[in-house]
Amino acid sequence: MNLSSLALIGLLAIPTGLGVVALGQQKTQKPGAASPVATPGFRIAGIQVNSPVHTGVDPASDDTFGVQLAFFGTFARTSVAIELSRDAGGIIGLEDGRCRLARFVDDRGTNLAKQDAFPGPFESSRVSDDGRHLVFAVHSDALPDPAASRLTLGGTLALRVATAQETFTAEDADLDEGASIEVGAFELEVRGNGPSEWGEGYALTVASKRDLGTIVSWALVMDDGTEVPLVPSMSMSGMGHWEQTLQLEREIEQADLRITCWKDMQVVELPFELSAGLGLR
Repeated sequence: MNLSSLALIGLLAIPTGLGVVALGQQKTQKPGAASPVATPGFRIAGIQVNSPVHTGVDPASDDTFGVQLAFFGTFARTSVAIELSRDAGGIIGLEDGRCRLARFVDDRGTNLAKQDAFPGPFESSRVSDDGRHLVFAVHSDALPDPAASRLTLGGTLALRVATAQETFTAEDADLDEGASIEVGAFELEVRGNGPSEWGEGYALTVASKRDLGTIVSWALVMDDGTEVPLVPSMSMSGMGHWEQTLQLEREIEQADLRITCWKDMQVVELPFELSAGLGLR
C-alpha cells in the first residue's frame, strides 16, 4: 500500500516533548525498569500517541494531517514507525499477507493490536533508493494506559528481497490506449497515454496481472537508440491486478519498451521483538 511522503514524514516527526527513546541510544535505567528489547537490524524510529481533545475542532475523517496533530485530534490513535536495515540490500517491499503482529502491548497490559487489520498489520511501507532500508508503521485505534511507560511489539515481517536483475525489451511496442505489450514475463495493457492529469508532461499508464513492483526501471528506446526514461508515479494494486502510471516529457505512440526486473525475488520471514519508552510521565 502507498501513502504520501508528507503523511509518512508527519508520522516520523516526533516532538521532543514526548521523550521517545530511540533504541541503540544510551540511557540510564531506573531501578527496576525493564531493559530495552531490540532485534538486530530493527529499530523503533518514532512513536505517536494521539488522544482526542474537546476543542470543537472536527477534521474530516480523511484529513490525515489534522488527525495526526494531537492538540487538534478527535480520534484515538497510537502509531509506531519501525525501520529495518539490511547490509545485503535488495529490499523490494512487504508481502502483506504473510506479515504477522503477535504482540502490541504496553507495560500495564493494554492490548493495542488491531484484530481486523487489512491487508496486513503493517502500513506506510517505504524503501530507500539503495534497497537497504525499509520503514513501516503499526497503527492502533486504542491508546496506551495513562500510567504506561513502555510499548512492546513483536511479530514476523515477511520481506520481498532480490539480488540480481535482468533486462527485457519489447520492440516496436504500440503505446496507444487499449494496446497489449508482451515484455519479459509481463503482459501489459495500455490503459492511457496522454497529457498528465497531475502535472506537466505526459503519462503512460499500464496494467498487468503480475506484480509490477518487481520492475526496477522503465524506459522507451527510440529508433536512433536514444533512451527516454519512464518515471513511475502513481501505482495501484488489488484483487490480482497491478497498475502503474509512468511520467515522460512528451507523448510517444510507438517505441521499444525496455524494463529491468529483479529475477531472483524471494520472500524471507524475519521475526522481531522491539520495545521503547513512552516518556509521557
